[in-house]
Amino acid sequence: RSCIARVLGRFARRTASDDVAEVFAVLLADLVADDARKLLEKEAGSNRADATIETYLASIRLSDASKDVRAAQREKLEVISQKMPDSAFVRYHLGRAYLAESNLRAAAEQFDRCVKLDSNYSPAWVALAEIELRAGNAPAAEMRASAVLRSNPAFLPAIMTKARAQIARGKAVDAARSLEQVLSIQPDNNDALFWLAGSHMARRDAAKALTLLGQGKKRDGNNPRWLLAETQALASTGKVPEARAQLEAARRSENVTEEILQNLASLQLAMRDGEAA
Repeated sequence: RSCIARVLGRFARRTASDDVAEVFAVLLADLVADDARKLLEKEAGSNRADATIETYLASIRLSDASKDVRAAQREKLEVISQKMPDSAFVRYHLGRAYLAESNLRAAAEQFDRCVKLDSNYSPAWVALAEIELRAGNAPAAEMRASAVLRSNPAFLPAIMTKARAQIARGKAVDAARSLEQVLSIQPDNNDALFWLAGSHMARRDAAKALTLLGQGKKRDGNNPRWLLAETQALASTGKVPEARAQLEAARRSENVTEEILQNLASLQLAMRDGEAA
């Protein structure tokens, strides 16, 4: 995969084509983020580096947990967008940068500009659906994602966003069907597995949800979302002490997050341990 990405990156620089850039992006999405970052940093360090490589590099760095790093990459993408104002590709990634900072209005503006430049830019249409979902407008999110799927029925990000909107709307059975479709194509898709567990929680099937969350923890244990969802599932079945014990262990680990502490405090209050909370 690294070889394919490297060769295609050279080709993308020679053609300066957004179409080629889109294929390159799909391939890079399948790479481990650290490997992709190393590859792009090497390419960006060469004399032949161009705005396409710089855009990818800034986009991948958006996954960094540091707010300062995300802001720096957003600023870099803003500069690139000034140099390439009519690039749908750059507008899309700048929108992603704003979305990473939860600036929904600025993100929506960039995604709107992207689809005006290229009405077939499916990732941008899905991003607009994501913004609707984050804003609490699940019906609009489902409608936008469904529109993408009418023209591109196998586009997995659209299937995922539609499924999440369906869960928010109480249509958990339909959501589970869509997420199982994603997993049949990409068995190692952790996002699909996570939201499939969420669909079972919405149907009050905590046992099935816990089984799926356990699988996710084995595959992606450093991501705290599995632990948080698992402890919520345990608490929903009355196993509050077990949930608290897991969060207490996480509190002592190097992967502790603000959300873990908030959930732990909530369980401590539920157990009438106000001092610990």
